[in-house]
Amino acid sequence: MSNFSIQNDYDFLVTDIGHILERKPNPQWHIENLVNSENYILAYAINGEALYSFNGEEYKVRKGDAIFFPKGFVHSASSCPNNPWFFYSVSFNLKFGNDTSFERFNMLKNYVSSPNLYKMPALLSELNYVWTGKRTGYLIRCRSLIMEMLYLVIKETESASFSTLHFTSIERILNMIHANYKNSYSIEDLAKLSGLSTSHFR
Repeated sequence: MSNFSIQNDYDFLVTDIGHILERKPNPQWHIENLVNSENYILAYAINGEALYSFNGEEYKVRKGDAIFFPKGFVHSASSCPNNPWFFYSVSFNLKFGNDTSFERFNMLKNYVSSPNLYKMPALLSELNYVWTGKRTGYLIRCRSLIMEMLYLVIKETESASFSTLHFTSIERILNMIHANYKNSYSIEDLAKLSGLSTSHFR
């Protein structure tokens, strides 16, 4: 049985939805030092390219990439003139179950590039359709779709962090073996020293 506490997990619900926009390619599109203090922002590139600037870094956003901004996050961006991006943008608010969840959510990566986000286009297309139609129950469905998209972003962020931790542990073990090349280590020894399972060394 897992000892993982709900206090250590993400615990939140989507409350208000500010906007759900489908933005067609526009070579003139740009924003300068935009700050959204009321809502969180999630954007996803369906096609094309855009150049984003935040935290002193520049990012070229391409098809399949996601952008996430917490409240009060300053960012600038512009479409690539020769290949303007086509994207969806969603703004929303959340209610958190605990402080840890709030802190973890606000530390999510702002730029996520991964083939594992392949479900996003279908989710966003449905979200836009349901939001525009505004039929009975649309808010429930829109909130659930946003939650599913946030789950994908969280899963990808956590997966990347987990992989980095594994790489660091294995690299440390390799350095130890190199420094003590005369010693012999069993798979069980390496697993115990690294804190990883034996399958990582088979």
